[in-house]
Amino acid sequence: MDAPHDAALATRLFELINAAWTTRAIAVAAELRLAEALCDGPRDAASLALAAGCDADALQRLLRGLCSIGLCDEHDGGRFAITPLGALLAEDAPQSLRSWALQFGRELWPSWAGLDASVRTGKGLRERSGLAHGFAHLERDATVAAVFNRAMVEITRIVAADAVRKVELPHDAGTLVDVGGGHGELLAAFLHR
Repeated sequence: MDAPHDAALATRLFELINAAWTTRAIAVAAELRLAEALCDGPRDAASLALAAGCDADALQRLLRGLCSIGLCDEHDGGRFAITPLGALLAEDAPQSLRSWALQFGRELWPSWAGLDASVRTGKGLRERSGLAHGFAHLERDATVAAVFNRAMVEITRIVAADAVRKVELPHDAGTLVDVGGGHGELLAAFLHR
């Protein structure tokens, strides 16, 4: 292989290896509701920190990290603006992915730390930890369940329009069931059609 090609491959692998921080940065941005705080226009880190109840210097570093992945832009005078991509973290955005960011950043993130043990043993994190399989944990925590269900709606919304266009249902189908879609987002798309 030639050196420029090797360098491009090394750069791509470096980006993939370092991508883990983006999951947490996006989740923290969602937790702090930065998209909502920036919806009326650019603000400085100090005023955002005051509104979010966090440290201004640390928030400025987070915002600059979010700029590097295209969720925010930094303007003259240290003011930050939300980009169209970052605006998808607002809960009321039509294609919001806020709950998915929270679900992945809070609930799913820790399970990836144990991937090596899962691959070695063939047992998932819940099984290795003696926790309930499936979704039983959602019955014990209404807040976690609410985020999970909203997250399922958000990610289903991404594919629902294509699914409805591509899947032809028999005209004599008497029952249509949406399993695992949170609040039935896929079912609603089919019924709307």
